[in-house]
Amino acid sequence: MGQHEEGRFYEGWWRWPLMPVAALLGAIVGTVLVGLLQQLSMKATIIGINSDRLIPVPQQIFLAEHMPDTSLHVLQSPYGHDGFLIETDQINSIFV
Repeated sequence: MGQHEEGRFYEGWWRWPLMPVAALLGAIVGTVLVGLLQQLSMKATIIGINSDRLIPVPQQIFLAEHMPDTSLHVLQSPYGHDGFLIETDQINSIFV
């Protein structure tokens, strides 16, 4: 866009027609994912870290809610995703 047009148009205008499609695809993928998770037959231990921004706790909760025979543990750590490498005592206590 030229300088004289700056601010006159929403730069992402072309996305508007795609938004309902994206929401629909998200719903379909979510439904399929839940169905697949519910079919898993192995035991699972899911470990989340409260400060992890790479794989946030709500994603861990989603998995635990939809997988059978699963235990969820949320560790407290200021180290984010690196907590998996640093908080060995907390992780070991889950399995011992």
